[in-house]
Amino acid sequence: MKEYIDNINWSEVWEFSKQFILPNIGWFILWIVLFIVLGIILGILFNVFLYRKNFFYRDKKYYNWFAKLWIPYFLIVILYFMTMIGLFYGTHSILRS
Repeated sequence: MKEYIDNINWSEVWEFSKQFILPNIGWFILWIVLFIVLGIILGILFNVFLYRKNFFYRDKKYYNWFAKLWIPYFLIVILYFMTMIGLFYGTHSILRS
């Protein structure tokens, strides 16, 4: 991995960022924030859906709290992917304009 990072011409990356990304940083941040909020909403709705389908139901055992860790796990995974989609969509919208 280090060999690939060493081959990157960072001055070209900075020039590209300076020309395209920095003048439109507001739109870039807007799309990221919108997709993060959408990810939180979708994560909550997904967890409520699974709760109503009794996916999180377990017998009353001492490890019951460990089984409930699926709830934040699903929320974090959905939030991660929605953030990545926001990054890609924000970059795409800047480069398209």
